[in-house]
Amino acid sequence: MSFFRKYYPVLKWAILVLAYGFLFYKLSTFDNYYDFINQMKSPDCLQLLWLLLTLVLLPLNWLLEAVKWRELISDLEQISLTKSLQTIFSGITTGFFTPNRIGEYPGRALFLNSGSRVPAIALGFVGSLAQTLAILVCGVPAAILFFIVSSNASQLSSNALWVFFAVSGLLLITLYCCLPIISSHCLRYPIKNEKIRNTLQALEAMSGEKLLKVFLLSLIRYTVFCLQFFLVLRFFGIRLSVAEAVIGIATNYLFVTFTPSIALSEAAIRGSYAIIFIGAFTDNVLAVAAAGITLWLINYCLPMIIGSFVFSKSKL
Repeated sequence: MSFFRKYYPVLKWAILVLAYGFLFYKLSTFDNYYDFINQMKSPDCLQLLWLLLTLVLLPLNWLLEAVKWRELISDLEQISLTKSLQTIFSGITTGFFTPNRIGEYPGRALFLNSGSRVPAIALGFVGSLAQTLAILVCGVPAAILFFIVSSNASQLSSNALWVFFAVSGLLLITLYCCLPIISSHCLRYPIKNEKIRNTLQALEAMSGEKLLKVFLLSLIRYTVFCLQFFLVLRFFGIRLSVAEAVIGIATNYLFVTFTPSIALSEAAIRGSYAIIFIGAFTDNVLAVAAAGITLWLINYCLPMIIGSFVFSKSKL
């Protein structure tokens, strides 16, 4: 029995305790419960409809991620959509308290055969890269429009900001498109470590068609959680035009994505950015912050709770 397999039950329950501990800490230190509850008092039927639609889109959000995950690992292992969903929810639990949720991919890989786990983790990061590219492609034009519309000359003249996004975009696009080529070149050298060699072979096997499909799935999923944000804003009584919503929400997600965080602080970060970028189009700052935090609770805390049950039953 390997060392990891021997101590896996201890590790598993430690992860669950940490995940719920972080969630409890975040909820217990939230300072604006009174105002938050006031915002949600006596909603009318139309407001409840916006919230219901947000919840209806939650399964679609994670179903798209499950389809993407299954596509990514299809050359390694064929899994059902149900099992793919299980791995997604399990990964949410393991990634809940890690920087930028990087712990998601080991959590997903636990449900695969032992020989597929390390390459699957690498492929998970490919999927994350595709999602980041979707946010970047939509977010940068929106950010430019935001700074023009808001007439914020000081931020618009910050060349370092735009250089950062331009360089990041070029590097990420190049890396994403050239992964098979880079992996192929690496495989020309003798690699004794079998796990590294298998990982490079899995990356090399990714076709341009598969990379495009994964990117398009990421783009569709991005559209879904932007629509969720718009619906939550409507629930809190914030009425933005389509143009204002597109600009504000896309800019918000761009900055959230490129800000290092852990799930513990993610709600605060999302609330703060929502105030900056959505608040530019409305005076109801409290409702904006409440909307950002509510969407975090719906899209991450609820799946984390579901995932904790899946993860607790996982075995090696």
